[in-house]
Amino acid sequence: MRCTPPWARWLGATLAAMSVACVPPRIGDRGDDVPRSAGSGERNQPDPQESVCVVQADSLRLVAVTRSPTNNDTLVDGILFKNAYPATYPPYVATAPWYVAGEFVRFGQRVYANNDPPQRISLELLRFVGRYRGVPVFKAADETVTPPPTIYLPIRPGCVFQPFTAVVGHAEPG
Repeated sequence: MRCTPPWARWLGATLAAMSVACVPPRIGDRGDDVPRSAGSGERNQPDPQESVCVVQADSLRLVAVTRSPTNNDTLVDGILFKNAYPATYPPYVATAPWYVAGEFVRFGQRVYANNDPPQRISLELLRFVGRYRGVPVFKAADETVTPPPTIYLPIRPGCVFQPFTAVVGHAEPG
């Protein structure tokens, strides 16, 4: 499936005209991954308890969530997930003015650019390496190069990250 993601309209007409891969579903969007009952067209009851990846301080962790049986809201200990773990800046960059404006990220001795669509990445595949404007910065857990060629900033809960790749020839003065 191809579409223009919502963040593209913020980045101007040029990006909005591009066809890029869709961003994975938001928390609470179950989509076609929920099995349907045979012949009824109704969805089976969702798992009573699931886990959602969130940023907490300098780490990623899974929090147990449940679905409200009356309206399918996502809950954490009886509190709406969006209230318990709001997708606000910081630690999430989706609404950060510098991210929306498409600015470069200057981290360590490198300048990084946002050239790829957001990705859902398992928390065990990333490791914390620092902060940029209050946002935790991660790199691939198996990355041995310093500074890393790609860094990942969290977009929203659910382990959705924006990859930023180093811009060749644009090192920060040391």
